[in-house]
Amino acid sequence: MIQINALPISLVDDPGNGRTAAIAEVLMRYQDALPTPEMRAAENCDYDVVCARHPNPRVTLEDFVRHIEHAVAVAGIDHVGIGCDFDGGGGGFEGLRDVSDFPNITQALLARGWSEAPLARLWGGNTLRVLRAARK
Repeated sequence: MIQINALPISLVDDPGNGRTAAIAEVLMRYQDALPTPEMRAAENCDYDVVCARHPNPRVTLEDFVRHIEHAVAVAGIDHVGIGCDFDGGGGGFEGLRDVSDFPNITQALLARGWSEAPLARLWGGNTLRVLRAARK
């Protein structure tokens, strides 16, 4: 199942940005390191440098909604859900700064003709179905 997160770099094509590759390089650099406070501080510092050099592209709520609808078109409504990044990572944007703006997603999808049943599947029904099946 796909859990769609609102990571700006994943929502729009931004050729030459380098952000994804640079973040991957930081993650790979520390993948085998013992997670000490010093290591975490160094990793966070390297991450901050990457984010300063390669900022997120500008995106909108409309970009996120198109991303959701593309995933549904490719995988089907039964295989897509809304993911979350509760630690605040990923960088908010106008219309979707944090989880308090999640109702904006529902409003935008309703405005595009979505009905209650697929919205219920998207907002947790699919996730609960998969978790129940995994528990059996």
